[in-house]
Amino acid sequence: GEVGAGAGAGAREIEVDVAAVEAEEARREVIPLRGLQRAMFKSMTEAARVPQFAVGDEVRCEALEALRRVLSADAAARAALSPLPPPTAAKITMLSLILKALSTALHDYPIMNSWVVAPPASPS
Repeated sequence: GEVGAGAGAGAREIEVDVAAVEAEEARREVIPLRGLQRAMFKSMTEAARVPQFAVGDEVRCEALEALRRVLSADAAARAALSPLPPPTAAKITMLSLILKALSTALHDYPIMNSWVVAPPASPS
């Protein structure tokens, strides 16, 4: 057959068996949600209504990258001098340094790892 107007160069025609598509749709069964499934659907639908946003920031990490290089070179030199068989390739990554900084900060400032629990409603 001919390709429809506006399909563009290199387009190809696709034949669709309309009867097969209709037969497949006729075999589909609609099952109503009940009980826990209905409660989960309601809860997830409500949660999706909460406004979402993203925050981004830029951080200069030249000093941290320099530290990572020094630590990596030191770790490689120590591994080369060790009489023990070399361990699997352990890399010092930016992520490992950031996680170390965060864990130290949370240790020093535990309030940053806390949350507020609303008091129970008093009976009226």
